[in-house]
Amino acid sequence: MSRDEDYSTHLLDALQEALFGQVDLTQKERLTSRIYTLTSLYTTHLLNKGYSPTYLFNRAEMFTRESNYSGKSFQEQFQLITERLRSHTTSYEVYFSLRAHKPSCLLSIDDDPDFVFSEAAPDFIQGPDLEKLTKDFSPNVIAKSFIEATDYVTASWRIKDKLDKLLDAVTALELNPKIQVAAHCVTISRNQNMVHTKTLNINLLLGFLSSEGGTYFSNADTTIRHALTKLNGQGREQLGRSLRYLRLARESVSLEQKLLNLWISIESLFADGESSILSNILEYVPQIYAVSALSRRVGYLRDLLVKCQIAATPLIKAHVMAGAETFGADTTDSHIFDILRHEPAAMELFYSLDQKEHLKFKLLSTFKEMENNQAIANRVKRSESDVTRQLRRIYFLRNKIAHTGHYANIRPQLVTHLLDYLAVCYLAISTSASKAVENGAQSIGDLLAAYKMGADVVISRSKASNPIGKIGELVPVPII
Repeated sequence: MSRDEDYSTHLLDALQEALFGQVDLTQKERLTSRIYTLTSLYTTHLLNKGYSPTYLFNRAEMFTRESNYSGKSFQEQFQLITERLRSHTTSYEVYFSLRAHKPSCLLSIDDDPDFVFSEAAPDFIQGPDLEKLTKDFSPNVIAKSFIEATDYVTASWRIKDKLDKLLDAVTALELNPKIQVAAHCVTISRNQNMVHTKTLNINLLLGFLSSEGGTYFSNADTTIRHALTKLNGQGREQLGRSLRYLRLARESVSLEQKLLNLWISIESLFADGESSILSNILEYVPQIYAVSALSRRVGYLRDLLVKCQIAATPLIKAHVMAGAETFGADTTDSHIFDILRHEPAAMELFYSLDQKEHLKFKLLSTFKEMENNQAIANRVKRSESDVTRQLRRIYFLRNKIAHTGHYANIRPQLVTHLLDYLAVCYLAISTSASKAVENGAQSIGDLLAAYKMGADVVISRSKASNPIGKIGELVPVPII
């Protein structure tokens, strides 16, 4: 058995034991934390094995929709799904349509190990599938390839990568090469007498791999435009460069170009420090992010409670939200923080959530993180450490891309993390600029330092003996 298989077996055994073993059900926090950790490790393992996020999301729905159980118990469903994930692969035929100004350069290829080229799609591709292959242009070349893959999304993704490599080689010495590849591809799998056809918009999928949802970009109520009036000439130029590379990152299709452009964008903000750019980034970003994330954790819990329309419990009505029947539009982050700091109210809310296990887990974990000053300080310290490691990992990958041309196996999560780090830097600049009185006098470094000093105050409060009583005491106020 290989190390990979051995790891997978032990990880799955541990997850099954956590879910179905003999456990003390009164220890909900310990149990849910262990299940959360093992599930995260198992999901990461599956992604590293080549399963697509789309396919895994669909597999997860096999757990969440009762109609998918067909009379099976949860344990039986778990074993069925994980067994398929352990060993299941399928043979796929993948078809891409192309339009080349010299189609003969592709049609004449008869020695490529991966592709066979023809002038027209096979007869069995008809109807909507054929329409998508020919959408917006008239193809004159059809590329066909075979692959063994875990799912049709992964098959499409890998064949698209191989096709890009082949086209790079074919057009390298041509002047102004013009080859257009359709956004959609068709995958076909055959099982006994059944033929399964799937059509996938591979270009749309590329855009979904990294997302701004959940980052500070998606929740920002402020704009950075007003900061331009408070910056000096060098600061405006510096911010302009950063925003330009953010735009280029958003427009980029490939993950390596997104990551490179985002790194340049964040480097642009720290280019005028006394130390190296990486040292400046590591001095500011982990702390700014860790402290700013405190209030965001509370806000996320609020959003969950409002979305699920959870009823307010008696203690919450009596001590926090007078007259409120449910968590709704009038519920604020301050209300949630007050509940978290009122242990009886938080526990009453926890037990009222019944079978909403994810919400119970988030409530309990957030309560533990906000329970007292020491818990808040520990949360900040862990977040700083996590962000520092992630930034070093991204910096290593950035160098590998820039100096060796590396591009394979770049994880979309790294791009999303880098987007979040950049967004919190913009948030810091914007917040500090709103506090600055004089126009045209501040540098980027001044505004970041002002916000960092506000974050220092929050950290000092978390280490003091006087309890933090309001959520406003967790929000950095720039000292400028």
